[in-house]
Amino acid sequence: PAYTTIKEYIIYKNCKPGEAISETQVQSKYPNFSQKNIREAFLLLEYEKLIMREFRKGYRIAHISPRRLQDVYELRQILEPHALEKGMQNIDRIWLLETRSKFISICSSPIQESHELVQLDNEFHMTLMLSINNQYAARLLECCLDYLTLIRVFMLEQNKKCRPRYQEHTELIDVILKNDRQKAVKLMGEHLDASYQQVLRLVLAVL
Repeated sequence: PAYTTIKEYIIYKNCKPGEAISETQVQSKYPNFSQKNIREAFLLLEYEKLIMREFRKGYRIAHISPRRLQDVYELRQILEPHALEKGMQNIDRIWLLETRSKFISICSSPIQESHELVQLDNEFHMTLMLSINNQYAARLLECCLDYLTLIRVFMLEQNKKCRPRYQEHTELIDVILKNDRQKAVKLMGEHLDASYQQVLRLVLAVL
């Protein structure tokens, strides 16, 4: 519980990339967590490179890095189209229809991208990855999405005019529902490329 709570605190609670973070700071925020629990969570988050330890300076949240974003999306391009091709038949069709409705509902009301949409986006991609029942691939994608979410949430605060994109998700869901494996794999690759270009533009605008 400590690991998950602290990770969500770092990603969603207005912590900024590159900002200092300490065990003491987290302990004051979550007094029910023991020092041992917090230290173990920090070590795991450091291993996953969501935080980093600097010599004699303590911990910092991961910095915004165009190179790391490139690495993240290159790995996603390897993992996700493959998962879709291999596990498409295992994805629950009722869940797909419900997720499709959620994308449209969330994006029809707000004028800016929201935390809710980012979380739905992550859930969608993780569920597709889990369809192949490969725990190692799922863990890799989760680490990619954690870093990417940290950056995206920070970008929401910097760019109030950022518009949500959901049509690519609904189109992808429609193709999966039609069992068109080849087109689904193609759309996933195009979606990831478009997502990378959008995030990179936003990042370069604030660096």
